[in-house]
Amino acid sequence: MEHKFELGQKVKDVVTGLEGIVTSRTEYLTGCIHCGVQPQNLKDGKPQDPEWIDQSRLIFVDEGIRPIYEVPNTSGPEQNPPNL
Repeated sequence: MEHKFELGQKVKDVVTGLEGIVTSRTEYLTGCIHCGVQPQNLKDGKPQDPEWIDQSRLIFVDEGIRPIYEVPNTSGPEQNPPNL
């Protein structure tokens, strides 16, 4: 299964109506992908916790925000592994 949303995009949960920014994703062995959706509004003056929502329940709202910085890919096999 492929990722339906990019990090930083604004999405809406069609079940609850919650809107927010996709700040993270988790892919499960069973094939489902959940997005961590961070609401942008404050509750009692504090940020709300992100909600984990299956991407099949989400719809695209707008481009949201750009990630603040690009993180180099440091996982997986090395590009040029040393000779052993």
